[in-house]
Amino acid sequence: MNNVFLLLFCISFLCILIFIIWALINLIRRKPAKKRFVSAGISALVLIISTIGFGLTMDATILSDSNSVTDEAPDTVAEPATQQPTVTPMAQPSPEPTAMPTVQPTQEPTATPEDAPSSSEANAAILDKAEPEIEDPLGFNVSFSDTYRNDVTGNWRLARIAENINIEEYAVDYYNNYFKSDSEIHIIINFTLETTTSITVMGNLLDVAIMEYVDKEEHDAKLACSGMLLKEYHVNIDTGEIEEIQ
Repeated sequence: MNNVFLLLFCISFLCILIFIIWALINLIRRKPAKKRFVSAGISALVLIISTIGFGLTMDATILSDSNSVTDEAPDTVAEPATQQPTVTPMAQPSPEPTAMPTVQPTQEPTATPEDAPSSSEANAAILDKAEPEIEDPLGFNVSFSDTYRNDVTGNWRLARIAENINIEEYAVDYYNNYFKSDSEIHIIINFTLETTTSITVMGNLLDVAIMEYVDKEEHDAKLACSGMLLKEYHVNIDTGEIEEIQ
């Protein structure tokens, strides 16, 4: 039944729209439109009646559905499954274990508190074994050698570093820590900057000449300082003042 009311609702709604549009068209054309408005009112009345009927039939349908659900509910309640009694087997007496001869373990002698070293003595022993940390006087690692292969003068010394530094700024410190005689000529090869520096003593000045590094010159004094000259400085040993020569 509710489908009939729904169909009437849709038809009456469309009729209202059609009659109102038709009436407006007649008004625009200056023709009588009273009949069209009356038809629209009748359609509106049918719309109201179909809406009320549709609502009543829907309520009845909901009530009937709820009653059918109640009627279909099962009358019987499933009985809980009966629990089968469990039979616990009687504990069988275990045979008494045969007594085994007990062997006393040999106990190692433990150190008495007098024999055990104290924590302070142990820390002192660790410190005694640790080698003292040796820091290079220049603040970075210098691999120094008192000899230079193929040196015929006996005065050449070789030092190897790998630092991004200006060697002229460390010339005085290097002289004070590594020169044993002013007659020595020290060659410092910097593998990071790929430069070779020679330091010689001229009175109270140090001549610091920086050249391009030549491959393998650290192994042969005959190749030392054969690269192109890049910079040359005079460094005052007493004041540390640096003067650029070229």
